Amino acid sequence: MIGAPAVGAGVFVGAVVVPVVGAVVGAVVGAVVGAVVGAVVGVGVGVAAKSTNSRTFQRSTQEAALSS
Repeated sequence: MIGAPAVGAGVFVGAVVVPVVGAVVGAVVGAVVGAVVGAVVGVGVGVAAKSTNSRTFQRSTQEAALSS
């Protein structure tokens, strides 16, 4: 009879605790990774636009302003 509660507890842990903990950990890790990747991509795009495409961007915006 001792085995039955242990099996029940194991089923509960496997069915409820593991998915909940996995979901929470996955959500936290996903949010952190998404924020870091978004920040890195945003900074990289900003630096690239500032350093390499600034003249092209200014020219295109001036042309768009003149044509409108």
